[in-house]
Amino acid sequence: VDEYGNLFFSSEDDKIHIASYLDLWSGFTNQYTTIYDSRSGSISGVSGIDVVDSDDLWFTNLKNTQVAGVLNKAEAKTSYVNSDDIKIEVVAREGSYGVAVSDDFAFFITDTQLFCYDFEDEELMLKSHGFKQARGISVGDDRVYVADHGTGTVYKIVGDDGDR
Repeated sequence: VDEYGNLFFSSEDDKIHIASYLDLWSGFTNQYTTIYDSRSGSISGVSGIDVVDSDDLWFTNLKNTQVAGVLNKAEAKTSYVNSDDIKIEVVAREGSYGVAVSDDFAFFITDTQLFCYDFEDEELMLKSHGFKQARGISVGDDRVYVADHGTGTVYKIVGDDGDR
């Protein structure tokens, strides 16, 4: 959800959509606009989305991550489907289950690991490991919260220091 209340979501057919706040508030159902799809070449099993300042759309892929990228960034405001380019930030062999973005970092999770991407320095760091089945991630108050479905635990990890 961006700062205006617009809802961004993905679908199983490799599309990213936006439902406007006004449509949601008015109670309309199935009213949304597709803003990116697999024809962009950078969407393959979208599994996490975070919108920053209603401008930047960060998302992770679960499939084909060596080609489509595991961590990607695109414009949240678009005119039509695939009207803006998607920038592949990180390529990896393993897919990601979620992304959370702070002022300086994009954090994303695999089954067992938490990665920190410093987008200013374009540097990737392993932040934590040892999860069994990480499935949820959030950032707040300089902390990263990771929900591990495999252990039934939510971990709180110092986030914005850039260190492991």
